[in-house]
Amino acid sequence: MIVKVRLKKLTKLLPETTAPPDGNFAMLALTASNILVLLMMFWLAASVSRIANRQAPTLVQQVGGQAFIAKPIDYNYRDPQVLQNVAREWALLNFSFGTLPQINHQTEEVSYDGINLPEQTVTASYLFTDTTRDAYLKGFAGNIYTSEAQHSKISSLYMPYRISAPRQIEAGRWEVDVIGSRLITTPSNPSGELVPTNVRLELVAAEVPILALEEDPTDAAKTTYRLLESGIRIDKITAIKES
Repeated sequence: MIVKVRLKKLTKLLPETTAPPDGNFAMLALTASNILVLLMMFWLAASVSRIANRQAPTLVQQVGGQAFIAKPIDYNYRDPQVLQNVAREWALLNFSFGTLPQINHQTEEVSYDGINLPEQTVTASYLFTDTTRDAYLKGFAGNIYTSEAQHSKISSLYMPYRISAPRQIEAGRWEVDVIGSRLITTPSNPSGELVPTNVRLELVAAEVPILALEEDPTDAAKTTYRLLESGIRIDKITAIKES
């Protein structure tokens, strides 16, 4: 006996061999997860390497026996508060001169390159870099400490209002704005007049010198050494015009 099977019925009896519609998506998800795990392993290895290469804190002991932990930092790093304090102290020393009853001060003059200048201005000028110092002091004598000021006919007391947060320009270089006014007094106007005096200082990190004070240093010498110990110099000064 011969059995005849129609082809159409035979195909219905065969199992289906086509892939499920979401098979490609599952393969892509598995590949993506493997790549993500690999990236996380690289990141973890890099983090462990950074921690392993980090310098450990150093124990520092002073001559008197006191010890403290010193955290290593970048050589050109300067604390923002130190930068602001240097800018503020420079402005106070530089722009205050004459007979100042407000702070019980009488300016002493010193000769600098044949020019009479206030002692505190010359002291503050040691913060300038070598390429800036001479040019600034000559400009100061011509524009601010005029002949009238030299003959005690003009006095100036600087009053800072705001010292901006340092803005880093590059490694070891910052900008700081000093906003304030000078109280200008004269014999004819002893109550004085406020003159806005705003400057932008460009500060740079510098070597901290090893300073040796003599047994009985002058106040100017003490101030100079204290300023230099900050490890900061003024490389540029720009007047900020009123808007």
